[in-house]
Amino acid sequence: MINVPELPERYEKDLLQLMARDAHTLYVYWEISNRRRWLAAQHFQTDWHNLPKVLRVYDVTNVYFNGNNANGYFDIETTPESCSWYINGAGAGATYMVDFGTYTWNRQFVPLVRSNFVALPRATAPAYGEPVVAAWPTVHPYGQRVLPHLFENIQTLAQIKKGGIRHDDEQNTAEADLQRVYHPGATHASALHSPS
Repeated sequence: MINVPELPERYEKDLLQLMARDAHTLYVYWEISNRRRWLAAQHFQTDWHNLPKVLRVYDVTNVYFNGNNANGYFDIETTPESCSWYINGAGAGATYMVDFGTYTWNRQFVPLVRSNFVALPRATAPAYGEPVVAAWPTVHPYGQRVLPHLFENIQTLAQIKKGGIRHDDEQNTAEADLQRVYHPGATHASALHSPS
């Protein structure tokens, strides 16, 4: 009999991953490390389990998102034990990003972790001559991922690597090189296609 080790319930990482399920549905899963939970609990002077758990969904279609310029957003209050969620009613062909956070007593949203950007597919076939897949970068035009502005003493786990590319610790150098090739700094996404 083969002894297979059990997978841990948590990996002690701060993670928020967003994926497209179909043209109108997003799927997001997350993990908040004990350290970040403790920092949030200390900041709000209450137990982590008493804090509301909120997903803020941003529509960032055709926007270089800076944290304040989304086309719109809506909030979803999750259950305390949840670590994943289906987000229904998204717009086909739109681009979304999600923050996981909590509310202050005044219902002001405080982000704790930010997801990647996801472009949903179209619900209909593209018209003749339209691109099948929109070419839109997943990084800021200046080569950095846009990170949430967090309250004091809570830092993100991203770091700046050579070339100004900001990426997660798990991402390897080859992926960073690919980002430099496909997301060439300050140029607009339309510049990725040479004019004919």
